[in-house]
Amino acid sequence: MKNLLSIILIFISISSFAQYSIYGGPTVLRPIGIGKSFIGLNLGAEIPKDDESSVYLRANLFLKKSDTTATPVYLTNIDPNDFSLQSVNTRNSLNYFTFEGGLRRYLGGGYDNSFAFFGGTNIMGVVYSSKGTVDTFDKTKYVLPAANQTSGSVLGLCIGLNGGIKYTFPGIGTIFYDMSLDYMLKYVFTNTNVPVQYLSPLLISFNVGFRKEFY
Repeated sequence: MKNLLSIILIFISISSFAQYSIYGGPTVLRPIGIGKSFIGLNLGAEIPKDDESSVYLRANLFLKKSDTTATPVYLTNIDPNDFSLQSVNTRNSLNYFTFEGGLRRYLGGGYDNSFAFFGGTNIMGVVYSSKGTVDTFDKTKYVLPAANQTSGSVLGLCIGLNGGIKYTFPGIGTIFYDMSLDYMLKYVFTNTNVPVQYLSPLLISFNVGFRKEFY
């Protein structure tokens, strides 16, 4: 909800420019080397500097992936004289949220005319989040070991390239396809127990959508 509110506020501020566009569509994120993809939605805005260049911003929200099997974990007894054993099942759901921005150069018809190629550099912020769920247990007698408390995030900063193609229908809008390739320069764990089976330093995303221009 906080991410969505931030996106709405950014779009409101962008609408103050004389010329801008807002776009959206499906997106696929492929962290290289993990054999899994995340499907989601891309929402963005673009502000032309002239007919051959622009600045763009985009947020990508992805569906989470959840463990298909539970992992049993033995609980820690609060009472040191209690030697009973109690186990519970734990599961994790993992997700990505990315926010990118950069510069684009257009070749061909330009920003708002007919067919064109575009490309440029970008900076991307990444939030890789984990939410751990545990079966119900008596919290007056047991606690979950710290090593099994997996809720948290990995915050990353990436740089990369973005490029694609588009076609503008006069008076209607623009359809586009683009892809971004980004490398994670720096990352920070909010919890070192966050599972990293879907985390990769190299991310590639594929986006299609419709862009509406405003003048």
